[in-house]
Amino acid sequence: MTRKGTFNGDTVYEYSGHTYGVISPDGVAVTKEPDTFPFFEVPAGSVKWDDEWDDEDERPQATP
Repeated sequence: MTRKGTFNGDTVYEYSGHTYGVISPDGVAVTKEPDTFPFFEVPAGSVKWDDEWDDEDERPQATP
């Protein structure tokens, strides 16, 4: 199961494929669509994963 989250108001998905060592220790590889390539790095603390929200009403809506 690919984790889904929000980064800067956009929906992102944690990339679970091989990153060839290009993601820093403080980053996480994400994609715009689940299980796709290419991936890009964002700071690890900048993504709010869906399983971290306490209240559904707090969750921001992704921009279209």
